[in-house]
Amino acid sequence: MSSGDILEKKGDLLPPSEKRTYQAMVGALGYLMNCTRPDIAFVMSHVAQFALCPTTKHLAAVKHIFRYRKRTTETKLRIQGGSENKDNQNANILGNGTSINN
Repeated sequence: MSSGDILEKKGDLLPPSEKRTYQAMVGALGYLMNCTRPDIAFVMSHVAQFALCPTTKHLAAVKHIFRYRKRTTETKLRIQGGSENKDNQNANILGNGTSINN
């Protein structure tokens, strides 16, 4: 799976047991996206579109997202406010989702 690959409805459909696995994986990533990983929101919305009829290429894409998540567990997103009252507007959102500090 490379960054230029396009996901389409064409391809070898997954058997029912792997389809359920795909749907569970997408659900788990959706939970991560909502709670701690906004960086995967775009790609999650894309793979979720194929939950009813996933192909082997879609499953490869979801596995790629899991590998990305594993490689970036220590990545942090820092959000800063404007210059006025700066001390109260700083926030650190940890990539592992453990805390938000004001």
